[in-house]
Amino acid sequence: MPYIPAQNGTVTTKGVAVAKEILNGAHDNMGRRIYMSYQPTAQFQDAVTSYNETTGEYGPYVVKKSAQWVGVGLNLLTNVSALSSFEGVTRDTFRDWIATGFQRYYDSLETTWPDLSVWQKVGGKVLHYHGESDPQVPTAGSVRYYESARSIMYPHLSYNQSVAELNNWYRLFLVPGGAHCGANTLQPNAPWPETTLATLIDWVENGIEPKTLNGTIQSTGEQQQICGWPLRPYFKNNATNPECVYDQKSLDTWKYNLNAFKMPIF
Repeated sequence: MPYIPAQNGTVTTKGVAVAKEILNGAHDNMGRRIYMSYQPTAQFQDAVTSYNETTGEYGPYVVKKSAQWVGVGLNLLTNVSALSSFEGVTRDTFRDWIATGFQRYYDSLETTWPDLSVWQKVGGKVLHYHGESDPQVPTAGSVRYYESARSIMYPHLSYNQSVAELNNWYRLFLVPGGAHCGANTLQPNAPWPETTLATLIDWVENGIEPKTLNGTIQSTGEQQQICGWPLRPYFKNNATNPECVYDQKSLDTWKYNLNAFKMPIF
């Protein structure tokens, strides 16, 4: 991470505008959506800037792994530092990078394939969870994949029927306050699932369906149940565990039309 001077907590109008742009997600030059963004509770890690101590000015910061991916994975160069700045990089450039990645690595990007019939037919189970405050992989991507599998595998059923069929062997849990692959230190009262493997074993070997997922609150050690998608958590009267309710308005906020591409995006 680059050096960042101490902050005084002041939120500027420009800062608010930047936050809004990040939460709006990536769009190309014509305003078509490329990808979804993070939830408002996530840190904006990808928005980190560099700081010039001599001039006292902020500037763009190139993440090394991203530079390597563009240089080696997309442009097929041997120089891993090929991308050293964002000069000349536009919204359309970003869109085209993603499209190139789709085409070149379609066989290894497994989440581009929503038909899990082979796995389902042999009795396989999928227990899928994602932190709602993930600052690296937008949580809505997991929702999109689950919904893609549901619509592709059960196209002739109603929404409720297809959810019921999919939930027989594939369940998705969104973890309130959860970060990337672990608990969130900035939200210590949020749960994180720590017994997921045992839950999966019980489902596979003992037929115990995980209608909720057990989570541990890091600050207290208490247990809290995590709702399974498409139900959403509703906390009432300071209860420890939420009610799992169907909320159409909430569900709609997780779904995006990635119309920057003329191809299905799963």
